[in-house]
Amino acid sequence: MDGFAEFGWRGRIGYIVAIPVIEHMPYEFYQMAPKGVGLVITSLGKKDQGAEETEKALGRLDQAIADLAAVGADYICVASSPMVTYRGTP
Repeated sequence: MDGFAEFGWRGRIGYIVAIPVIEHMPYEFYQMAPKGVGLVITSLGKKDQGAEETEKALGRLDQAIADLAAVGADYICVASSPMVTYRGTP
């Protein structure tokens, strides 16, 4: 990326993760993403796969979506199959 002004000029992908720390995913994303596509990540801070932590994280989902929309995410992806399938309905 030549400068911050170019960040996401083609599009911004919002990415919601359940776990609190993201290590290699952003690096891999930018290895394959076309120039001008930006990645904006937020975390739900889920500490384990238990029902209580999952419910807490799901309770933060709407705010995470609003936060990504506020910074201009064009698309939003929720990563973590337990978060997506937990309640058994789409």
